[in-house]
This record gives sequence, C-alpha cells and structure tokens, in this order.
Amino acid sequence: MRFRRALLAAVLLLAACARPSAPSRGMEITGTFNGNPTLEGGCSWLDTGERRYELALPQGYRVDYEQLEIVGPDGQPVAKAGDTIVVTGREASEQLSFCQVGSIFDVEAISAGS
Repeated sequence: MRFRRALLAAVLLLAACARPSAPSRGMEITGTFNGNPTLEGGCSWLDTGERRYELALPQGYRVDYEQLEIVGPDGQPVAKAGDTIVVTGREASEQLSFCQVGSIFDVEAISAGS
C-alpha cells in the first residue's frame, strides 16, 4: 500500500512539473507589413522600425505572395505590402524560423493601423 501511494505521489509530482506554463498573450505590435515572394518560397514580416517579426498568422489567414497581401478567412484582403497594421499575440521564441527574417510572432488578431 505504501509503495502504491509513493508511486502515485511521484507520478502526480512529475505530471505537475511537466505541465508547460501558460503562454503570455496580448502583446500588441504596430508596424509595416512587407514580404518577399522569392525568399525561401515566400516570406513575410512586420517591421516596427526597430525589429522585424515573422508573422505566424491565425487559422484561416494566409499570405498571398502574388499580390503580397494578408488574406482573411473570408477571402478578402486584410493588408497589403506597405500597410501599417496592428497585431496582437505573443513572441514565440520557442519556434524556429524558416525565413530567418526576425523573431516569430504568433498572431491572435490583426487590424489596420493608424
């Protein structure tokens, strides 16, 4: 009986330690959307003037590299190259960048900038 309790306690302790901490959400960044359709088969980023972020867009969003614009889930353009946009989300420092144009930013929401 003691062995079972000790084993259960060890398993619960390991499970508690293995849980990832909740990611921080809600960071807001304003910058200029841009990209290069020939870089690594197409790469896009947000340039704040101080840093560049490779954007990991929310589900349903995509970059049309022929028009160089972000397209929303409804198929309508959200932003084109040169537009100022505001993105909300978090920097995903644990992800590796294929394009290597800057840190990856895991986007939750996109809106037009002012």
